[in-house]
Amino acid sequence: MKQKFFQLILVLLPLQLPGCSLWPENNATPKNFFQLEGNSCSKAQKTLSTKSLLLNQIYTSPPFNTNSIIFKKTELSLGSYQYSFWVAPISSQLAEILLEEIECAGLFRNVTIRSRTILPDLILNAELLDFTHVTSKTPSEVSVALRLELIDQAQRRIIGSKLLKERETVEGFNAQAAVRSFSRASSRILKESVKWLGEISKDSNDA
Repeated sequence: MKQKFFQLILVLLPLQLPGCSLWPENNATPKNFFQLEGNSCSKAQKTLSTKSLLLNQIYTSPPFNTNSIIFKKTELSLGSYQYSFWVAPISSQLAEILLEEIECAGLFRNVTIRSRTILPDLILNAELLDFTHVTSKTPSEVSVALRLELIDQAQRRIIGSKLLKERETVEGFNAQAAVRSFSRASSRILKESVKWLGEISKDSNDA
């Protein structure tokens, strides 16, 4: 009887020992998530126009429609940070901040994104052309490019369009430093967008 029990133990031990290596190791590199910083503003007391505006979601193509933070080694070589990401696609973040800034400026009676219930007087289309950390330069810099197009719904015509570009030096060698520069460059571009929108919508009101 004792001999059978001893043999059973010898058989089980080889089966248990290799199983120890199957437990997951808790040494994975943590992921970092970042969000663009918007401009602080106080909402205008009165609106400058009786027209309503629909801000379409900012159009962009891969890789800028993902949560990846993109860097550019050469003109033909793009990469993304392995452990750092945007909390949401950058085009969505820019659209939300732009909406807030247009509302704060009081340019229109009503401003909305992707509304199916409101028939707007004006439609603002935007396309994100570039949002990269250019690492091939010394010091490195971020590059942001946004194209805008304002459409009059009633007249079914393009009132105007504008291409905005900004660059900002990156003070550091990591994703966090790049994000700070992205926020500053984006802030200037969105301020310029609101300024242009105010000027061109005023001209359309006077026409």
